[in-house]
Amino acid sequence: MVDHGYFITGTDTGVGKTVFTCLLARELNVAFFSETGRSFAEQKTTLARVAAYKPVCSGATYREGERGGVSPLVLPVGHVSDVPVSSPPHPGPLPHSGVLTEGDINCGEEGAESPVLPKPTWPDVEALYIATNAAFPRERLCPQSFFAPISPPAAAALEGREVDEALLVSGYHWLAERAEIILVEGAGGFYSPISKHWLNADLAERIGLPVLIVAPNRLGTINQTLLTIEAVRQRGLTVAGVILNHLCETEDPSTATNAAEIQHRGRVRIWGEIPYLPAAELQSRRLPESMVYELWNFGPEVDS
Repeated sequence: MVDHGYFITGTDTGVGKTVFTCLLARELNVAFFSETGRSFAEQKTTLARVAAYKPVCSGATYREGERGGVSPLVLPVGHVSDVPVSSPPHPGPLPHSGVLTEGDINCGEEGAESPVLPKPTWPDVEALYIATNAAFPRERLCPQSFFAPISPPAAAALEGREVDEALLVSGYHWLAERAEIILVEGAGGFYSPISKHWLNADLAERIGLPVLIVAPNRLGTINQTLLTIEAVRQRGLTVAGVILNHLCETEDPSTATNAAEIQHRGRVRIWGEIPYLPAAELQSRRLPESMVYELWNFGPEVDS
């Protein structure tokens, strides 16, 4: 059986890590409930089959109809993303949850009302929460979240904060002790920054799980995937394999040969390909049973 889970990284941001992590988590849970007859309620009080962990997330969206915190545009540095504001500085660190409240900010004139937006949410965290049957609270799935849709350390800096590196690791261990298998989804690519001092590679090295690489099946992916494979191995980590994801409905000619080239030149297992998924089909998509079974029983990589 796999050594308690996988670290899932990508060759880039936006290549489908969350889609694959959710598909795999859901399949593992479905298989477990079918085999054991255990109910969802029983999972709440016993060891869960699968947990998903997003160490840090940046880029909030907003739920219409729900009143949340003060507008995240009002931040210590005077802006978030590319939208400048003229509000006075924030008086101190933002709450750990990443949600501003009306008491958290000085809005200028005494008695002036704070600008309030709908409640912020982080789509990747929400998707993982649903895919794992809400077995753990969102704040355990992702202990650190930031508003701006940029790298986590840059988003944290806009809020006058820093990514807590110790929490990146301890948050993993908390979930790992409570699940049979844990899927850790990195932020961006393997060499993308995840904190002030760490890349995703540094966190993966500290956790030590086998690494699954999600790559887009398109022209140019051979170079990007081979570089990622080499980077993972240079950290002394096992490359568990590669998942190729089709991001567009219209494909270029390279999609027919990319898998074979990567497997041969990277000496790595290609676990399969995820076809293009319109948003409406994401919840109904299934992974092949053979892929799920083999990932659960994963052994040494093909040839390192």
